[in-house]
Amino acid sequence: MAVSPQAVISASPASGWRIKTNLRLRMLGTLLLLAGVVALLGWCLALLKDPATLPISKIRVQGAFVHLDESMLHRAVAEKENQGFFSVDIDAVKQRVEQLPWVAQVSVRRIWPDTLGIEVVEQKALARWASGGLVNDTGRSFNPAADSYPSNLPLFSGPENMLAVMVEQYQRNSARLVTAGLSITGLAINSRRALTLQLNNGIELVLGRKQTQARLQRFIAVYRKLLAPRRDDIVRVDLRYSNGMSVQWKTTVKQNIHQGGE
Repeated sequence: MAVSPQAVISASPASGWRIKTNLRLRMLGTLLLLAGVVALLGWCLALLKDPATLPISKIRVQGAFVHLDESMLHRAVAEKENQGFFSVDIDAVKQRVEQLPWVAQVSVRRIWPDTLGIEVVEQKALARWASGGLVNDTGRSFNPAADSYPSNLPLFSGPENMLAVMVEQYQRNSARLVTAGLSITGLAINSRRALTLQLNNGIELVLGRKQTQARLQRFIAVYRKLLAPRRDDIVRVDLRYSNGMSVQWKTTVKQNIHQGGE
């Protein structure tokens, strides 16, 4: 039985041209669509950056203030009002507020549709620093105007890199001394970490570097029993001894030293 040869059908030149033309038209259509989308996005972006689009008309300030007030914060960022909701520079606002000396922390956010929210945490001054400025409760220095200093702050003295240690010592020792009706008006630490306290009754308390809490507790016990009635006559108490202390009086020097010392 004879097998018929396989028929081969070739596309005509006209058919091939139509296929190529359709492909080109589709590619052109796709490119035009993409160009339109890009142009639309660019227009939308320009619109959002325009300050006239949803301008900031309100500034909302939150926080518990003693040395700051809302008017001070409003003035600091007044130039940001009437800027666009989407175009306002949040980081710039934050940096501007952080420059105010009594500001510890700031957070800034947009509140739809026309408000800038600013939340501020005020500095908590713990002490004056002998090198200038104030020390906050986290052991950092800051420099507000001198006439804004709170009254009756203790005076810290020592290297700047020891401020956090000074805060820790102040808080810990204050809690112990209050049981004897005493408070700290001055605290000094030298480069060797030797600690000296000035008390509200005028006594200078030398605690040194080692076992400062045990030494302070020893002083409190002796103060309650023996020294409190004569506190006005005492200049200095040195506790840098293993089992005793020396007391310097305003008229004479009286020592009671057992053994050992720093």
